[in-house]
Amino acid sequence: MTHRILPCLILVLTVTLMTCGCSDDTTTPGGTGTLRLTLVDSPVDFDDVTLDVRATRVHRSDEDSLGGWHLVSTDSMVVHLLDLTNGVSALLADADLPAGTYDQIRLRLGDGNTVTVDGVEHELRVPSGQRSGLKIHHTFEITDGEIYEATVDIDASRSVHQNGHGQYMMRPVIRVRADALCGRIIGAVDPIEAAALIWTIAGEDTVQTFADPVTGRFMLVALPAGVYDLTVTPTSGDWLEKLLTDVEVVVGTTNDVGTVTLDLP
Repeated sequence: MTHRILPCLILVLTVTLMTCGCSDDTTTPGGTGTLRLTLVDSPVDFDDVTLDVRATRVHRSDEDSLGGWHLVSTDSMVVHLLDLTNGVSALLADADLPAGTYDQIRLRLGDGNTVTVDGVEHELRVPSGQRSGLKIHHTFEITDGEIYEATVDIDASRSVHQNGHGQYMMRPVIRVRADALCGRIIGAVDPIEAAALIWTIAGEDTVQTFADPVTGRFMLVALPAGVYDLTVTPTSGDWLEKLLTDVEVVVGTTNDVGTVTLDLP
């Protein structure tokens, strides 16, 4: 089994599951803007995790739970979460919306969700995922003529677990961040054999990724502007952990910390 590099985000949002119906309201005046959602994942020690995404909707904050739902994508896709590494993402939605404030994102799933462990594929059960969908609380503003871009991170490492009957269940933990408020940190770890975990603390969240097993490169995305301490922790061999202090992130930029060389005792 190999680790994958998986970009992480900031605002941790424990996902609840919708139990209400919905309708599409597209009559709100005030112009239109564009919503663009992309999906990434966080490190997890599985061979593969797939989600069968069937539709994406968002909800206007000035409507009740039954109304104000806007369908932003009906493109069915099976997403291999562990492939979303080193800045690679899957496009969830790219659609025009009436200007206004929105407070929820909903992903409706099909029944093709799986997890592969030690080469064996298992059904991944997502309670209410097929029926009512995954409900993500995230407030954002659509402005006339503007594009709002955000990244959705389904943290598989915290979401997928095996119950007492041996079934794999997903109770999703999802993180969302507006791309316009963020920057990136990139670099590389030497030696590659150390299989290093690179992590930092942003607010109340731990943001982490593994160095690529072929190139040693890593990328932490969607970090709010600020100064970070970066910890490089080897998960293989006898190399020592290394701390990089005062790593600055500026909105809209990428900070390349270069090659981090790990030392032996």
